Amino acid sequence: MKLKKILTVLLSVTILVAVLCSATVTASASAGTATVSVSSAEVDAGKTVDVELTMNAKGVAGFQGELRYDQAALELQKVTEAPGAAGNGMFMFSTGEEGKPYKNGSFFYAAANGKDFDGVILTFTFRAKENVSGKQKISVEALTVYDGTVGDPQPLETKIQGAASITIGSAGFSPLLLVLVILAVLLAVAAVLFVLARKNKARPHYYGARNNYESDYQSDYQSDDED
Repeated sequence: MKLKKILTVLLSVTILVAVLCSATVTASASAGTATVSVSSAEVDAGKTVDVELTMNAKGVAGFQGELRYDQAALELQKVTEAPGAAGNGMFMFSTGEEGKPYKNGSFFYAAANGKDFDGVILTFTFRAKENVSGKQKISVEALTVYDGTVGDPQPLETKIQGAASITIGSAGFSPLLLVLVILAVLLAVAAVLFVLARKNKARPHYYGARNNYESDYQSDYQSDDED
């Protein structure tokens, strides 16, 4: 009877230790954190600009999320994977209507084995629409990152750092147009100076001839008086 009790206690302790060890392994496997950030940028209306999505995480089996922006002010032109970012996995993006390759900023990633990320993974190219200005907020939303280092993929804790935006300025003068305006002004000033210089150069001859005429007249007048 005592032996049976001892075996029961040992079995209970063994099960308890196994459960605790399993919980510890699972906790340590999913204790990592995925840190994500998006860069800010400035652009003139009607021009294109890039913003970068950065991730730092280890043993990632996959993730999904969306880069949200004001579609009335910004148009997504292209999404580019950073060299080597996919590894043994694959990126996917939501497709849009004909003529628009992307419906929005949604992105997906899946890998056969855990993938480590440390740096830029995606570059989003936007075109600022005409007649739009001011700061446009962009943010990562609905982000879920899965740990693939043990068992079934488990969601990792995710942290999104900082606030990002695209500041759109008015188109204003183009550099070429500004240079042309400056050249036109300089040419006009040079023409005015040239005309003034010509006039100043002609004046001494005129006054000199007049002075010579007056001298001759006075000499003749004096000669008549003497006679």
